[in-house]
Amino acid sequence: MPLGINRQASFSPLLPQQTEIQITNKTKQIHPQRQISTENINQSVQEYNPAVKQLGVVVTGLSHLVEKQGNSLMGSTKEVEIQQGDELTIDTAVALHSKRGPNHELYDQVDKKSQPDYLWFKVLKLNSDEVASKELFVREHTFLTHDQEIVDSPSVKKSDDYRLRGTKQETYDYPCTLAHVKQAPEALQTIKNTIAEIKARDTGETPDVKGLIQEFREALSTHLGGTFISCLYGSYATGSQKKGSDIDVMFSCDNQTYKVYRNELVPILTDFLKVLHDKVGARVDDEVPPESKHLISAQELMEAASGRIYYPQGETQQPKIHTLSYFLDKDVALGEMKKSESGRFGKDFLASKYLRLRLIFNILTTPNDISSNNTEAVAHIQQVMRANLIKLSDDLQTMNNTSNHQGVDHLLHDSQGNAGEMFLGYKADRKGVIEHLQRLIQQTESTDLLKIDQLYDKLV
Repeated sequence: MPLGINRQASFSPLLPQQTEIQITNKTKQIHPQRQISTENINQSVQEYNPAVKQLGVVVTGLSHLVEKQGNSLMGSTKEVEIQQGDELTIDTAVALHSKRGPNHELYDQVDKKSQPDYLWFKVLKLNSDEVASKELFVREHTFLTHDQEIVDSPSVKKSDDYRLRGTKQETYDYPCTLAHVKQAPEALQTIKNTIAEIKARDTGETPDVKGLIQEFREALSTHLGGTFISCLYGSYATGSQKKGSDIDVMFSCDNQTYKVYRNELVPILTDFLKVLHDKVGARVDDEVPPESKHLISAQELMEAASGRIYYPQGETQQPKIHTLSYFLDKDVALGEMKKSESGRFGKDFLASKYLRLRLIFNILTTPNDISSNNTEAVAHIQQVMRANLIKLSDDLQTMNNTSNHQGVDHLLHDSQGNAGEMFLGYKADRKGVIEHLQRLIQQTESTDLLKIDQLYDKLV
């Protein structure tokens, strides 16, 4: 384990179904003698050495201690996993604030705070281990005091030289097609008229959902220009829908069209999907916000196809996969959930980029119906997705010492019994999933990797 710390806890761990911590509304207010921005490389904690103010706390979920490197938490890749029940002794005399937030090691700012600024406390002890010399820090709202109080400091403010630093990102787009450089209001009105016409049309008791989606997608590309892709997934994609089944569909467009029309298109797409659901007598699933799933840019869809969420921080040797239960205690603000495995996901997490990319990768690698006015774009997506699914599959088998194993069990569940949504999202009982995965990872041609290398050269 990293940093050479003994992780054996001084308590008896509880099974998930036994784990529950009752949250109170009590808050322990602390007043650090100094607040330091770890984003400013010209400042250092060691410049000021106040009397240590020790406080014993208990970790409330799965999280990480992060080692400060240089004078930054943002760039650090050295961490120690902590879990519910671990006991920490922290120093509340000095509080660091940093842009680094929940699950930064998985994906940048999954909680979508517009002005991310998190409080971090130096850790003096982890269970019985002295770790003060290791410069480890723990993020606010990942622990409670022994009196079940939330530790907070109203006096912490950003320093004058605080800056938001975006992480370096590769740029993806679909092969070029003519796109609008500014909005055409009459084109948007035409799209709205198309929805009204479809709504008024008598489509019978069993409307052709695939046909209606393709018709609407063609109207989008005809009147708004650019590349539009529709992806129907779930039961309607495999023909296994039942009465009342909701319709799972996602639209994607090139980056220029997304930039010009996003704000207007999201509510229009939401209206179209409501019309479809009304026609089949189903209710729209609104758990995930419409703006997070109805319209996806080429950039995000290709990021998802590349499988980057499973290879964080540029690491390429071994996938890092967490079950969704990982986020129940870690990603949601403390006051918005019950601290137990049965706790719901918070709105921030449901709208997060991490969850969105995870969902898209799952959609692209399961039976679905993709159509576009740009067939080359669809081919690009499928090639990138397939190559990275094969890589993920091979790496998982290597990790599990099952490299000679035939089948896709390693994609359906892990060795701890996590499956379905709590693993990679694949549902073994869903029609065609196993066969589709087998077809994608087993029919590998020797030229595939060369094609993918050439493809990346075109996209970046």
